[in-house]
Amino acid sequence: MFQVTVSLRKLGVFSIIFDRRKKGGITIDEISKELSISTYGIGVLLEIAESSNIVDKGNYLLTITGYF
Repeated sequence: MFQVTVSLRKLGVFSIIFDRRKKGGITIDEISKELSISTYGIGVLLEIAESSNIVDKGNYLLTITGYF
């Protein structure tokens, strides 16, 4: 879990999700296009983060845990 969190932070995924919070979140395809990373790779990381209650699935948003 720690490695997933560090990876999402270093890749800039948390920043993108945070920036889109007022627009109702961001889809996995949009994240993939902005970062030029495969949808599969981002999906695996976000799925693990979702199971640990760091992000909400669908239009991804940070949870309270993910924010801090």
